[in-house]
Amino acid sequence: MSDTDKLLEKLARLRTNTTHQLELARTLNQLASFAYRNNPDQSKTYAEEALAIARELDEDDVIAESQLLYGVSCWIRGNFSEAMENYLSSLEIWERTGNKRGVSRAYNNIGNIHRGQGSYSKALEYFLRSLEIKINLGDSRGAAISYLNIGNIYKQQELLNRAEESYKSALHIYEENQDEQNIASCYNNIGLIYSRQKNHLLALEQHKSAMIIRERIEDTRGIANSYGNMGTVYEALGENKKALEYFQKALKKVDKLHDNRGIALSCNNIASIYIKLGMFDKALTFLDRALQIATDTGIKDLKASSMQHFSDLYEAKEDFKQALSSSKKYLKIREELFSQESRDRIATLQVRFDTERKCKEAEIYREKNVELEKEISERLKVELELKKHRDHLEEIVQERTAELLQVNAGLEKSFMGTIFTIAKIIEMRDPYAKGHQLRTAELARSIAVEMKLPEKQIQAIYLASIVHDIGKIRIPQEFLSRSGKLSDLELNVMRTYPQAGYDILKTIEFPWPIADIVLHHHELLDGSGYPSGLKDKEIMQEAKILCVADVVEAMSSSRPYRAAFPLEEILNELVRNKDILYDSECVDACISVLRKEIFTPTNSVPDSYSVNE
Repeated sequence: MSDTDKLLEKLARLRTNTTHQLELARTLNQLASFAYRNNPDQSKTYAEEALAIARELDEDDVIAESQLLYGVSCWIRGNFSEAMENYLSSLEIWERTGNKRGVSRAYNNIGNIHRGQGSYSKALEYFLRSLEIKINLGDSRGAAISYLNIGNIYKQQELLNRAEESYKSALHIYEENQDEQNIASCYNNIGLIYSRQKNHLLALEQHKSAMIIRERIEDTRGIANSYGNMGTVYEALGENKKALEYFQKALKKVDKLHDNRGIALSCNNIASIYIKLGMFDKALTFLDRALQIATDTGIKDLKASSMQHFSDLYEAKEDFKQALSSSKKYLKIREELFSQESRDRIATLQVRFDTERKCKEAEIYREKNVELEKEISERLKVELELKKHRDHLEEIVQERTAELLQVNAGLEKSFMGTIFTIAKIIEMRDPYAKGHQLRTAELARSIAVEMKLPEKQIQAIYLASIVHDIGKIRIPQEFLSRSGKLSDLELNVMRTYPQAGYDILKTIEFPWPIADIVLHHHELLDGSGYPSGLKDKEIMQEAKILCVADVVEAMSSSRPYRAAFPLEEILNELVRNKDILYDSECVDACISVLRKEIFTPTNSVPDSYSVNE
């Protein structure tokens, strides 16, 4: 017995017992959620009945759920205004009652309305809001829905790589949860990406995989969608008759569902084939129907598609005046849908979301490191009592101040002590990199001296080098001490540490651009560095020097996941990427320092080595 059959039996029992009205309303909503893909009219009926009962009982959460499901049935029919009205009513209730999960669902559905009307930046804004809530709630399946919707926006904007990334993020979650209906949706959408990349055979494989699942679970709306997409692939392969067969199958399905968007899409597809077959009267019939639906419902992308096909039709009939008129209408609509303002807004939203997520993910990681913090706290308690710890820190301040006064007698003791204290705090979190910052600073200073830079600039490079890894204080301990390879997500988190270091240091009033040097010390000449992807002249000289020094010191030191590199390999790395990744003047100065053994990561430098090799 299927889940739907079980719910129908339960519904029949509840109708005979008037004391369980709340349970009756909830069961009706469950049936509405199951029915909308195969029978949106029935789904609407269930949701209406549930809404009436919930209002009598004054049950806000059930009222909101009923209105949301009622809105879905309206959306399928292309009645966007009524759907939006119900979605907003649901959102108002869930915001008032503090139901974050409900708010997230409403955001997703409101976003779909904006997407259907061609307001892609607004749609993305709602999808990103929904995703943020789902991530914070730990609701991976809810997040997957947002990833699918976000992928749809990128697909519409022809940002295919980002779309594929979003679809695959959703697919990974759905596969973990064995959610066949949505696995099929992911296959289908990934197939659409392959089609737009002209990889039609791979696209066909994805659509067939989706079809197998959808037929097994009897997903009528999904089957219609797969028919249409398979038809599009066959059309691209030049198999017009086969494409027409699939488009007609899709139209038959969506007609039964009263799915206006699906009907308009199918009519446009069928018209496209008839134009290619020279059957202009039939093409005109289907185009008229598609355009009427798209105009009535406000589905701008399908209206644009209709006008494009009208242009093709009139051109084939050699009615160039009408063809030009239709083409102008198509271009006008397309300009609205894909304006630079919309693209810029989408890019801004994504960057803002990614930045906020990185900060929040870092905060989450810090919260998860409670045990680590306790371990550090216990270690400090064992080593020193609170008073001794303070005395020891003061000794460090005085000791490091004395050393740095030799570089610049004008620096105050407490200031210099702070620099070295920060370095020690970083090393306490990353024991495998102990001494790395100081060794890097010594090498960076030697390079700057070799380049005959002014004393003030040399001092800035030296001090920035001492604290260049301060941002790692916001990186989870397990990432820093990992002996194996980091995942892409973990690597992305690691790459946030220069920005984190900048955020910490920018609030301190240094007489040198310490924060900026730290921020850009992983930027590379060809723009492949991070966090800003700066190129050559955009990168400050101090950061270029620190970059080279950091690379040499890191390669010359052993790490948990690798042994130290021989000096010859380090030199080869510098010469091979000179003027590509690393500044040539910095590389020449560094090699000169190594050859003079001013800084020697290994025992010797071969006399025969030449920077011109």
